[in-house]
Formats: sequence, structure tokens, C-alpha cells
Amino acid sequence: GMRDTLNIDTLQARLEDLEMDEEQKKRLESFLGQKEKVGELCGEDFEKLGELGSGNGGVVTKVKHKKYGLIMAMKQIRLEVKPPIKKQIIRELKVLHECNFAHIVGFYGAFCR
Repeated sequence: GMRDTLNIDTLQARLEDLEMDEEQKKRLESFLGQKEKVGELCGEDFEKLGELGSGNGGVVTKVKHKKYGLIMAMKQIRLEVKPPIKKQIIRELKVLHECNFAHIVGFYGAFCR
């Protein structure tokens, strides 16, 4: 929605302040454009392509975004936790959603089922 657009614009403005080479800037700008196009995510957006790995934190699956054909990794985490812990996890995911730096894998978003 509108909030996402504002975040994307803000992040693109911050690009100027980051010390990155042109190749890194191009990759980040490309990712931000894709992220804006994809928008909010939900489980029905994805086709599962296979399991990449698993651990006590959850399962990581290789998926394809049905509409845009983007190949992504989806981490599924079982949240059988008390509401305050769940709120903290959601808060941390929102922070990840707003971080787009060269050292962080592109994070498209999170959703609950």
C-alpha cells in the first residue's frame, strides 16, 4: 500500500548516503524495484520447488512467485509462542523488511497463515 511506497522511496533516497560501488547500487535498486512490484505477500503467491534445508528454526523451501516468476527462499517458522514473543518476532521481521543493505539477503516480507 501507500506505506510500502513511502518506505521504498525513503530507502532509494538513502542509497545516495551508502558507500557502495555502482554494481552494488544497481543490484540494490533492481531489488527495491522488484520488492515494490511484488508488494504484500501471502502463501497462495508461491509454488513450492523443493526443500533447501531445515532445522529447529523451521524449514527453508525454494519457491517461485507465481505472478512474477521470481525464485525465492521461503522460511516457514512454527509460532507456537505466547503473544508477547509473537509480537517481538513480527517487530523484528518488520525491521528486516526495512533493511536493504549489501550484506543482507533481499527480504521481500513476511506473512502469517
